[in-house]
Amino acid sequence: MKKNILLILLPIIFLSSCDYIGTSKIKNLIDLTDKLTIETTKKPIITSAKEDPFIGKRKTSYVNSRNKIISPPIMANGVVYNIDKKGLVTAFSTKERKKLWSSDIARTIKEKSFYGGGMLYNNGKLYVTFGTRYLVILDASTGYEIIRKEFPDILRLKPVSVTKNLILVQTVSNQLFAYNTENFKIAWRHYGNIETVSSKAHAHPVVYNGFIIASYSSGEVFYINAITGQAKWSYMLSTISDVGLPNYDPSVIVTPAIISGNSVYFATSNDKLVRLSLDNGMPLWKKEVADVQTMLLHEGNLFITNNARQTAAISIIDGKVSWIGNLITPKERKKKRPKPVLFQVPYITKNSDSWSLNVIGSNGELYKFTTDINGDLPEDAEIIKINKGVIGYNIDFNNDMYLFTDRRTVFWFTPPVKKSFLSRFGKKENTQSDK
Repeated sequence: MKKNILLILLPIIFLSSCDYIGTSKIKNLIDLTDKLTIETTKKPIITSAKEDPFIGKRKTSYVNSRNKIISPPIMANGVVYNIDKKGLVTAFSTKERKKLWSSDIARTIKEKSFYGGGMLYNNGKLYVTFGTRYLVILDASTGYEIIRKEFPDILRLKPVSVTKNLILVQTVSNQLFAYNTENFKIAWRHYGNIETVSSKAHAHPVVYNGFIIASYSSGEVFYINAITGQAKWSYMLSTISDVGLPNYDPSVIVTPAIISGNSVYFATSNDKLVRLSLDNGMPLWKKEVADVQTMLLHEGNLFITNNARQTAAISIIDGKVSWIGNLITPKERKKKRPKPVLFQVPYITKNSDSWSLNVIGSNGELYKFTTDINGDLPEDAEIIKINKGVIGYNIDFNNDMYLFTDRRTVFWFTPPVKKSFLSRFGKKENTQSDK
């Protein structure tokens, strides 16, 4: 009997270990993602940006949690807040280099293995969702639990602030709630048309000038008045033909919407990059861009990353690709199984005569594309080794860099200026001798 089972499993084991069947290579995620091509010779131009946050800095780190952190930590007033898979919220002071407090918000929940959700700091309070029905509100200075509110379904997205006393939460079943934190009551609620749970990554709502961009797994995008909860317009991501496809999975916004001027930009799970008018929700342009991971808007350019391990500059005027960079080395690309990488939102840095596009990868590599003497970005990056497993980052007002992994915070800070021996005692230096 054992021999027969082995004979049955042997071909499966053999095939699963092969990268090539005949002359064809088995495709991985990188190969399956449609690659971008350059569509215009007009190069991206950047006139202003901050200096490189790594230059001239001192590095240090500390452990956030012994358990895996389930959402990117947040920073407020020099304090890093995080939540781990056991439901333990921790606050750490970057100035004092010590843990301030920890709070177990899982309490009596039996299944203590959480994922999803996120954190929000607002008006001295910490708002936490962690893949349950609960929104937990903590005093940010002490970790003391003020209240917890149970909602009709699971909250898998981070809370979003509307005002200092109004918070948005969204359930997996397409219910958007505005929660008043003064009277602890629901101010309003908004529903999607079809309550379908999507398996896709899903971006949290975005608030701008009193309105909300919210995406539901029904394929709908709504532009909602943040105070009344009334929708000004809606836009459908999925078409009738999409719904009829086998293995149909509803389309959602996969990158947090970027709002600038009178337009909103976002990428979708059905491989669209879209610019809509905020006046009426009509597309100003849309294009096929597969598997976008992250997106940055800077001075008339959208800088994106995708699963093909590319980064690209796209004009906000017409949606045309003006530059493409590789987020993979030629050597790694030749490997049988090049690994997919999760990328953070790109950031721009500038010095006196050039500027750089920087992309942080979960593989422990920082990809730095710096313009040459002609102002052109290279196709291949300078690669700088950093910590692996980065799930988020923050550049503070001092231009200090904080990298967050699923257990640790690593940061580069400006070292204090050393005082000379004479200046410590109030003596003047380099003065002329008395005549």
